[in-house]
Amino acid sequence: MNASLTFSVYALCAALALASSAAQADLSPPASAPPPPAATEQVDGKDLTPVQRPLADLAAPQSGLKVTAWVDHPDKTYVFGEHVMLNVKTDQDAYVTVLDVGTSGKVHIIFPNRYQRDNRVAAGQVVQIPDPRANFAFQVQGPAGPELIKVIATQGQQSLFADDDAEPTGPYKALKAPSPAVAKDLAVTLRERHGNRWAEYEEVIRVVPPALAGQTPPPASPAVATGGGFGPSGVQPAGGSQTEPFDLHLRTEKRVYPLGAKVRVLATAERDCRLTLLDVGTSGKVYVLFPNRYQQDNRLRAGETVTIPGDAAPVDYQLSGPAGVEALIGICRSDGQPVYTGGYNFQQHVYQPWGDAKTIAKDLAIVLREPSPTLAHTATTFVVVEP
Repeated sequence: MNASLTFSVYALCAALALASSAAQADLSPPASAPPPPAATEQVDGKDLTPVQRPLADLAAPQSGLKVTAWVDHPDKTYVFGEHVMLNVKTDQDAYVTVLDVGTSGKVHIIFPNRYQRDNRVAAGQVVQIPDPRANFAFQVQGPAGPELIKVIATQGQQSLFADDDAEPTGPYKALKAPSPAVAKDLAVTLRERHGNRWAEYEEVIRVVPPALAGQTPPPASPAVATGGGFGPSGVQPAGGSQTEPFDLHLRTEKRVYPLGAKVRVLATAERDCRLTLLDVGTSGKVYVLFPNRYQQDNRLRAGETVTIPGDAAPVDYQLSGPAGVEALIGICRSDGQPVYTGGYNFQQHVYQPWGDAKTIAKDLAIVLREPSPTLAHTATTFVVVEP
């Protein structure tokens, strides 16, 4: 990996991690789901981090209940930005909870979730997470390393966690306690509430940057709104409740662009809001792509797709390099508050420069410090290559 690519991947991971700090309806499981993939080389669980290990070591007692799970990549390896499809199956009627444990030890409840609220699984039925009809994704965003997916099935309906143990993070919930504390409390809860009437299964996936995978990232459509909420327009009415999170989607027309190419970005929001679109370039410099000199009104109407730059704009968004991974960060506010407060100078700049990635990280940390129903944000990437 060359120095510029290393830097851009690092800056990208930092930007996405920042966005992640701030991605409704009960849908019945699909009638059919893909069978488990043929056996391949396993991702080694010994590579788990010390903070992931306690939940991995949580073992069920002997019981008649069995649960299994598998992902859609036979090699269990995913590149930044790719979507994971998890399949879960039990041999008896059971209530299933699925936890995702990142390399940092942060634990998310990915099932049940906002769109799959009923976690009862019938015997022999394959449940796909997320439901492919729900139009949301379980997207890996880095940092690189092993990711633990812990599946717990119980015969009793009692929840494994109290409501105040977690806080909403897009369609999922993030547990407030780190993995070791979650594992300790969970062992007690399972013993006291479920005795020996539960089973568990773990799946370890490997998350890698594009250069290490020997491939380019997948298309960036749609991006996950990791902080502002994330859901299809068919689930929440257009315009959305002002007390509920709302969606923001970004995509580019291609996944890979040569240096000098012209890029267009398409943005869609579920609620009326004002969009600020940032480009974190491969050089580490950050520009505000929207609003711009020729699109100074940054209002988005609910469900309307805006193209940036506009079709009638006399200038393009052209890639100047160096080669590497480029990030786009979108922030849309329905409360009218500005994201960039430095003052736009459209007489001098088509696209307002903001500074470098380290500078905006501090500024955005203030904007995205607390989850808010009036704010949605998302991030996506593409690769810039030598022509």
